[in-house]
Amino acid sequence: MKDFSSVEKMLEELILPVILHDRESYLIDDKLKMTTSWIVIEDNIEFKFSYEKLNIPFGNMQVIVNPAFFSTLEHFNDSPDAYHKISKNVIWESIDSIIKRGMSINVYPILFISLNSCFTKTKNGLANVINKLEYSKSKKQLIISISSEEVEKKKIEEIENAKQNLMDNYEDIVFEDFKISNKEIEYYGFTGCFSK
Repeated sequence: MKDFSSVEKMLEELILPVILHDRESYLIDDKLKMTTSWIVIEDNIEFKFSYEKLNIPFGNMQVIVNPAFFSTLEHFNDSPDAYHKISKNVIWESIDSIIKRGMSINVYPILFISLNSCFTKTKNGLANVINKLEYSKSKKQLIISISSEEVEKKKIEEIENAKQNLMDNYEDIVFEDFKISNKEIEYYGFTGCFSK
């Protein structure tokens, strides 16, 4: 398991090399696209990461988020039109409510999930969320997930259940476990690269 001091370090040292190495495999219509429901820590770093490091404009992102996220938009100050662009692409609903209705969720090949900000009451946790995912057509898929559980043992158990779920449904999976330990509560997560 790799240990990082911040979300930004994890993104730059773990995720960025993986995406850049297989960039062509994640393309849809010759564009790199990303789905995020990952609102982690106060900086909302995944938006900056995609916009600046991956060169994914907001128009190529699918966002599944609680509308409360938009009550603080200071992180968009460097991109004055970002709110307008991203708000046109937001699915104004949590994955919890989609799962309750038994619907599937179509996602782009690069997918960020955090159960910390929502989904915490989702039955069976992360594994159940993964059951509802339908990936867009591309050669490879990448999922980056963080557990919702507060107790370390339960976090690890939730992650193992989610990984087993992916192994049952997809081929050629390569996992990388990670921990982010810069706060009072440590984040436990994993990345999974696989083909459909």
